[in-house]
Amino acid sequence: MSGAGHPSATDPMVLTRADAKMINRSRWDWVDLAWPTTRCDREQAEDAIRALYQATRMHTPDVVWRESPQKLAATLDALVAFDSPEDERQLGSRLAVEQLGVLRHRTRPATARRRFPTPIWYDPTQVLGNTFVPEALRWQVFDALSGSNVLRNLDRQGWRIKRRCANAVNVISAPALSVVNSLEEAVLWDCFLRVGGIDDPLIAAILDVLRVVGYISAWEGLAIVSDRPIVIRRGFDDAFHSERQPAIIWEDGTYLNWWNGVELPAGFWDWTGEQVIACNNLELRSIAIEYMGWEPIAESLTPLAVADDPGNPGQVIELYELAVASGLESVPAEWRHFIRVTNASPNMDGTRRSYIIQVAPWITDPVAAVAESFGVSVDMYRGLARAC
Repeated sequence: MSGAGHPSATDPMVLTRADAKMINRSRWDWVDLAWPTTRCDREQAEDAIRALYQATRMHTPDVVWRESPQKLAATLDALVAFDSPEDERQLGSRLAVEQLGVLRHRTRPATARRRFPTPIWYDPTQVLGNTFVPEALRWQVFDALSGSNVLRNLDRQGWRIKRRCANAVNVISAPALSVVNSLEEAVLWDCFLRVGGIDDPLIAAILDVLRVVGYISAWEGLAIVSDRPIVIRRGFDDAFHSERQPAIIWEDGTYLNWWNGVELPAGFWDWTGEQVIACNNLELRSIAIEYMGWEPIAESLTPLAVADDPGNPGQVIELYELAVASGLESVPAEWRHFIRVTNASPNMDGTRRSYIIQVAPWITDPVAAVAESFGVSVDMYRGLARAC
């Protein structure tokens, strides 16, 4: 089928063995492109960006580089605020005003800009320009790619990265395109064009840009582009992971913390025992116990009672209380109760994770506390021991 020319919607579609190999090779080529730590070739990237704008019949843009997606988001947010007199947000926390002024003089007002026309990129089952992907070809390509969840998993991870980068600089997620959060679409379009012999200059131009940039936020006459990270650390099952140091670092020093694929807030490695206990996220508490150990956290708690865990033979349930200050002299501290329980299933290394669960402050029986956390009666929870 490859190179067969532009197919019609009624053409019979049967993938050849060579097509299947090409689809598989395309998948892994794009996976390799998703998280490289090499610097962008800026000359090559700017050529690709200019070609993309030409394909959309838009004027050649002024390309502004930022070292990280965080700075890309901050720049775009600050440009909009700079051009909005009624906007009361403080610009100093985003960019130095003089730097912003220099950038602003190179560009038209952001509030008057037309955003780069988004093609039907996120739905490769529809018509895009003159491109029609025959249904038979679509489903065969989907089937050929369905043997692995790696594309979907990386795509979801990419969207989380994009959101975290924006949140790190206290802005709404900036409109930006990247292979990191468009991996599934990039692979699908690459396969559609190559296997089906489809010719669409716009899609081809988008793919060329995604291959050579970190993120791009494209507007009329202005393309704000970020470079790639310089450090990526991974752990089990290739998930982002690093202990006591950032898992992803960009050239300008911005970073993100991850633990076995779990997003961690900024400053997480410096949390105190009180901060761990006060955190409302059960998973973050469990991770903190893993890397800090139980002792520093226990120092913040007052033990109340211990009981054997009837639902998890061989383990115990520990009940604690913690005084949480209100921050106001006129308001007394609030007493909260927590239980520490152990996971019934061991980790791959044989250890078991501990969890700290907040329970109602009037409960003083550890077994009643864990039963309440499961939403069952004490007798029902005790009966779990006989069912084991």
